[in-house]
This record gives sequence, structure tokens and C-alpha cells, in this order.
Amino acid sequence: MAEAIAFDIAARLITKLGSSALSQIGLWWNFKDDLDNLKRTITRIQAVLLDAEERSVTSNLVKVWLHELKDALYDAEDLVDDVHTEALRKDLMSGNKLTKEVRDFFSRSNQFAYGLKMGRKIKAIKARFTSIQGQASELKLVERDLSVETLFMAKRRQQTHSFVGKDEIIGREDDKAALLELLQDNEFQSEENVIMVPIVGIGGLGKTALAQLIYNHERVKDHFELRMWVCVSDVFDVKTIVANIIKSVTHQAPNQNLEMDQLQTQLRDKIDGKKYLLVLDDIWNEEGEQWFSLKKLLMGGTRGSRIIVTTRSHRVAKVTSKCQPYVLKGLSDDDAWSLFKQIAFEQRDADSTNPVFLDTGTQILERCGGVPLVIRTIASTLSIKETEREWRSFKDNEFARISQKDGEISPTLKLSYDHLPAHLKHCFAYCRLYPKDHTIQVQTLVQLWIAQGFVKQSEPNQSLEEIGLDYFKDLAERSFFQEIEDYEDWGMTCKMHDLMHDLAESVAGRESRILDSNSNTSELKELPEKIEKLVNLTHLSCLGCYRLTRMPRGIGKLTSLQKLSLFVVDKRGSRAAAAAAADLRELGGLNNLRGMLWISNLGLVKNAKEEFRAANLKEKKHLESLGLEWGDTTDDEEKSLEDLQPHPNLKRLRLIGWRGNDKIPSWLSLLTNLEYLCIEDSPHLGERCQKDIGEDWHKIAHIPRILDLVQDLQ
Repeated sequence: MAEAIAFDIAARLITKLGSSALSQIGLWWNFKDDLDNLKRTITRIQAVLLDAEERSVTSNLVKVWLHELKDALYDAEDLVDDVHTEALRKDLMSGNKLTKEVRDFFSRSNQFAYGLKMGRKIKAIKARFTSIQGQASELKLVERDLSVETLFMAKRRQQTHSFVGKDEIIGREDDKAALLELLQDNEFQSEENVIMVPIVGIGGLGKTALAQLIYNHERVKDHFELRMWVCVSDVFDVKTIVANIIKSVTHQAPNQNLEMDQLQTQLRDKIDGKKYLLVLDDIWNEEGEQWFSLKKLLMGGTRGSRIIVTTRSHRVAKVTSKCQPYVLKGLSDDDAWSLFKQIAFEQRDADSTNPVFLDTGTQILERCGGVPLVIRTIASTLSIKETEREWRSFKDNEFARISQKDGEISPTLKLSYDHLPAHLKHCFAYCRLYPKDHTIQVQTLVQLWIAQGFVKQSEPNQSLEEIGLDYFKDLAERSFFQEIEDYEDWGMTCKMHDLMHDLAESVAGRESRILDSNSNTSELKELPEKIEKLVNLTHLSCLGCYRLTRMPRGIGKLTSLQKLSLFVVDKRGSRAAAAAAADLRELGGLNNLRGMLWISNLGLVKNAKEEFRAANLKEKKHLESLGLEWGDTTDDEEKSLEDLQPHPNLKRLRLIGWRGNDKIPSWLSLLTNLEYLCIEDSPHLGERCQKDIGEDWHKIAHIPRILDLVQDLQ
């Protein structure tokens, strides 16, 4: 992925080097010429990256050159960011708010020292890039016109995007009918009540999609008393699998501290004596002992129970079942063409009858082996190419060079990755940091892309979040993501196919690494002091940081914050701690907050009436969810709820641990957009709000969903 990273960083650097922010530093003119020369050099180097990308596949020298370039670009970006930071600090030195420390830092002597230091660094990095440009000439790298990629990106953004909950399945009617018969055949010759049905096939054939189709079929729902689905993937851990089966039944994860004996008791209590269907998706384990230890826990189902096992390995099928596996094959020629045509000509139906497109598409399709994932991905790539020449070039050049062994389709998928614009390559490769089969929250993924600097703002009227979502949709349309769902509370989610995850790992190479912290425990105890200096911070997600004891003083100055998932009232109460801790008054000006805000330890607030009002919740019109948790109690809590009035736009409210004897706050009846109210561990309030009979029921009867137990607010 070195070429994609280099292209992306180079583009960012060119933008930063042309930024007017640099001119705000008084000594800018001391090294302006050097930075201008550096910008021109990087622009020329960037122009040969498209050629370097192709040649790096066969030339180790070009690959090494790309890595050297990437390292130099990282260092250059750090240097330019340093200059930008100084410009920002100087910009903040207005009015009478300066501290002596900052004034001293920008004294004439320190500015002179800073200029000398930066001048030396800039000259060194400039010499480094001059050398790299010279190596490019020695390697005979050719400059390419970057306008082609710009046109490609613009063309994608003009198209509309649409998503469906499940991938459409083409050409699997016979497979569906055969599997339904296997699941419902009560005359199946077997001594066991519970029968294993392995589905075997290479990656990308659609084993999981077919199993989902069967699992959700009306005949299956009517036939089985209980249905469960567990994705096993790389690690076959019996305890984890048992816990996930229980979770599939109860929709709630069992206590993590339970021992295996307790878990197996729970499992057998749920499935014994029932006719059930269990899908164990994506099994790799070929060790019989581990499988048998799980199997004996599953044998308590009544006759007719079935376990579907999806796997790429025939050996796994032999280990798990005495029955012949159901071997899934590639799509027929007609079905393969139907799928290919549907995607490749989605917006150009007239071209689907053009003899040149038909002939070229047929030849390309022959190399896809009838594998749906490959067909979708290649067809998505071709859907961008609108001319006969582009299709022929793809077939005769890139596609002709791939070497594909039986059952190995990664080179074909890599081809589609190669045709991504640089900014999308970077975003896709970043996704390797997610575990396999992980449900990805798209909004969080986009925010991570933004935090990494991957998202470029070309139009001031479009937010970075909107641009990042366009990136995601571009990748999804090319089949780099699947199982895209849009939930009202959670927003959009997706998954990556295992083969796509393998591809992301492959192209990411040494650019990313996952560290396993299980042996040295992900928990945050406190946020950094002087956090107010992060003036551009927009998202601060602390949800799940249960050991967080306070919020740092100054957090209220981060007026750009759009997400602050958790605000913790200081737990420690010592004088020194209180001096460094933020109180609720600091929430007062954070009126750009949106999404969810959870406030904990409200019972510890000393001046409740004053601070609750100063938190100014009623001005936070973008908030959708609010959690108010008291913990310990205070003397004036009867007044507290009334002083915590949120904005009428609020959709979800959760009240936990309020012990006051007062009636519900008057503002609750004003929350006409409220869709969900949960009252937990607040006995008196819960009593007054009981349906139909509570004294305050009439004030909340307009809320569609009211609970008095633990629920997830998100």
C-alpha cells in the first residue's frame, strides 16, 4: 500500500504547503522559498506515483523507492504540521488571555531560535526529496496525467447510492431447495437426533449468504422451535462459542465471569428437548477433539434438529459430520452473466447489447470462476469504465497479468483494489484493524478516517462527515463492504467479507499493526490536563471508560466538540483533585454536542441547582439521547431533575438512581419528540409513572416506549 499512502500524504502536504496559515508566523519569510521548492518537488514526485504503482509489482527497486518516499513524506508532514501548530498558537494569542508562559514562548529570542531550528529541518527534508526525485529519474519512472484520477473521483460522486439490507442472491434456487429438503427431511437415516449439514466451498462463493437465506426462510421459521446463529471464524474456542450460542437465544451476553460448567448448564437448559436449527458460520478448526467437546453439548435437541456448518475446508466437513457435505459450486454461465450485467451496466443499460462490451465482458467473466464475490467486485470496477477502449485495456493489460490458482481468488480482488483512487485505498486498508466478522459502525469508521487525515474537503459546503460517508458508499458499491444495514438507533453498520479482510491485511502490510492487550489490560482512568489546547477537537468518545474518575478542567473551551459521549462528575472529592476537575458548568457552552451524552455521578454535585442550570442542557438542540445517572445522593436532589431540562428535540432519555420524592419534572411533558424513556433504580419516580395507574402517567403517556429496567440507550 506504499504507493497509496505516498499519493495521499503528498496530496495533503501540497495542500498544507499552500495554506495561508503558514504566513501567520513572522519568520515564515525566512524559509518560504525552501517550502515553495519543496512543494514543487513533491508535486513532480507525485506525478510518477501512478507509474511506480504498476512497476512496484515486478520491480523490487521501485518498491524500496516507494517505501523510502513514504517515510520521507511522513517526516515532511510532521514538520509542516509543526509549523501549522505554531501558526495556530500565535493566532490564539489575541486579547488579554495570554499567560506569561505563552508570551515568553513567542518572545523575539525564542522566535529566532525556532526559525533556526525549522530552517535546518526544512533544508534537510528538501535535500532528501531532491535525492528521491533523482532516484525516480534513474528508475525511469514516467509522469502521468493526474487529471484522469480527478475525473474518476468526480464521476463517482455524481452517482446516486442505494443500499439493500441483504445482498441479492442470483442463481441459488436449486441450492436453496436442496438444503431446505435436508433440513426438513424427518426420514433422514441417522442414529442421532441432531444432524450436521456441512456447506463447503471456496471463499466468496456465497456460503454465508445462502445460509442466511435458508435461516430466514418462512418454512424454516415454522419448522424449528428455536433458531441460533454463531460466527466462529478463525479462533475455535468452545467456551466462546457456547457463550455466543446462549447470546443468540437470549439476545443478551452471559456474564463473562461464568465458568465453563455454568455456561454449559445454561446452554443445555435453553436447547435440550427443543427442535432447533444452529448455524455455525465460517469454521476453520480441523482438530476433532475440540469439535467433539462442543458437539456433545449440542446433542440434547429433539429429533429433527439440525446444525449447518459453513466452511472452506473439506477436512472440517469430515471432522464435523458423518454426512456427505453439500458442496457449493460457482454460478452457471447464465447466472454469472446475469449478475455481472446487473452491476457492470447498472447505469448504462444500452451498452449491455453492444457487441464489443458483450465480447470483452464475457472474456473477463471466464476468469472469475463463477464466484459471486469476484464477479461483483470486478463488475463494480468495470461499471466506472464507460468506453470500449477502457474495457479492452482492462482485459488485455491488468486482468491478463494476474496469476490465479485453483481456489485462489485474491489476485482478482487485488485487481479491483488497484483500480481504487488513492484516497479510497488508504481508507480500505485501514479497515484491517477491525477483527474478522466484526460489525462495523459506519459513523465511527468515518470519524476514524477523518482523525487519520484520510478525508479531503474539496467543497466548503460539505462537511468532512458527509465526504467520508461518500467514501464509504464508493467502497460499498465496489463490494468492499457487505451486509449493510441502517438502524434507527445505531445508524449504518456493515461487515467485511473474510477475503476482503485478507486483502486489507495484505495491502496494509507494515503500515498497521494490532497489539493484543489482553494480558496487560483498553482502561482509561483520566483524560489529559490542558485538554483545552485541542481547539479543533470534534469527537471525544469515552463511553465504556468505567474507570474514568473526572473530566479535566478546561474541557468547556472545546466549543468545536460535536461528540462527548460521557461526562463524569469528579468522584474523588479531594481539594487537589477538585482543582483539576471540570464541574457541570463547563458543559454550558458546548452547544454543538450531538448524538448521545451520558452524565454520571450527578449525586456528587455540591451546588446542584446552580450547576445543573449552568450545564445549559436546554440549549443543546442537536442531542438525541441523554443519560442522567445519580449514583450517590445529595440533599437537594428533589430539585435536581427540574433544573436539568433538555431541549425539546431530545429523542431518548434514561434516568438512573434518582432517589428524590418529588414528582416528575414539568419539562418531561414538553419533550414532544421523545420516543424512549427508561426509569431505572428510581423507585418513587417509577411508581408515579406506572402505566395507567401512576399519578404522573398522564404526563408521559405520549411517549411510545417507556421502560423501567436496564436498556441500552443508544
